[in-house]
Amino acid sequence: MNENKAKNSLKKLVTEAYISDLSKIIKDNMTGIKFFYPNIIPYENKIIKAAKKLKSTTAHKIDKEYNKFVKISSSSTGNFIIVKGVNALEIAKSKLAIDSIIQVASQFNFLESANTNYMDITKYIYDKTQGPLASIASLEALIIRDNAVAKQKILGQQEGIFKNIPNVYKNGYFMPWKIRDEKEKEKILQQLTKNQGKLEILAQKSKPQLGNGISFTQVFSAAPSFQGYRRPLKNSLDDKFCMLLVPLQYACIAKLAAIQSIATGKRVNIHLTLIGQGVFKNRQEIINLAMAEIYKYINGFNINIYIHAFKDFDIKIAKQSLKNNNIFYSEMTNEEFFRK
Repeated sequence: MNENKAKNSLKKLVTEAYISDLSKIIKDNMTGIKFFYPNIIPYENKIIKAAKKLKSTTAHKIDKEYNKFVKISSSSTGNFIIVKGVNALEIAKSKLAIDSIIQVASQFNFLESANTNYMDITKYIYDKTQGPLASIASLEALIIRDNAVAKQKILGQQEGIFKNIPNVYKNGYFMPWKIRDEKEKEKILQQLTKNQGKLEILAQKSKPQLGNGISFTQVFSAAPSFQGYRRPLKNSLDDKFCMLLVPLQYACIAKLAAIQSIATGKRVNIHLTLIGQGVFKNRQEIINLAMAEIYKYINGFNINIYIHAFKDFDIKIAKQSLKNNNIFYSEMTNEEFFRK
């Protein structure tokens, strides 16, 4: 009975749309890590139709569904594993990706861009950061999502939480450092805190072209951007925006995984990345808070948490975030990840 209830919850929270002939063309031409972008003009009507099927959810709706099961979970606990040196484009080639939940670093509009300007998805391959590479691993899903967000503007507009702050939020980028007046900044922080449950979350199920027929769910996560500005000081208003928004999205992923574990009766794999680090200049301690949220909401459910850290610096952040939360973890090499 709980299994069916959880399946119904997932139907409300997870979205999907496919174009079978487009998918076949991509799959037939995209081998190894060779990138192939098809001519989509003949598929435009199908893409528009498929894009209309995509529906986002919100942090509040995810929490509401999760709370139906939090008191009836098993006594299992999560396993935390730091995975070293895996290219985000290739995660789908591992058996550990099957029916998993994969966090994709993106902007708040579920797309990728190097700045506040729209970036054509044909250029994602030239951006070697994890978000664009993870996105093009499911190229069909990306093409459909891009149409819904950038062309039709029926997805990822974030009007529930970022409405009426146009100079600070643009094209998926939230830039609180641009608010020079501290009283105005405090007011906007209060507004976002009040409306945090309205944060739009996209959990898009897809069939990655490199995945040999598997499927997984991509959940898109973003962080406030401090590109071109200094890193926020601890407990400053800028820092509080990060503390509010980043851990919240990690919590949503944990809750989705918990519901999926009940719906399937199986252990669910989550693949996480370190949102907001690097050029976005969020403090490393924000990841500590994010991991605390993951641990809080997966506790009692059958879940494995794979934290992907590509460089030595990333590995250090991942280890420190778990140690600070007294979370036991193991480590996995690139070779071990693909042997599983």
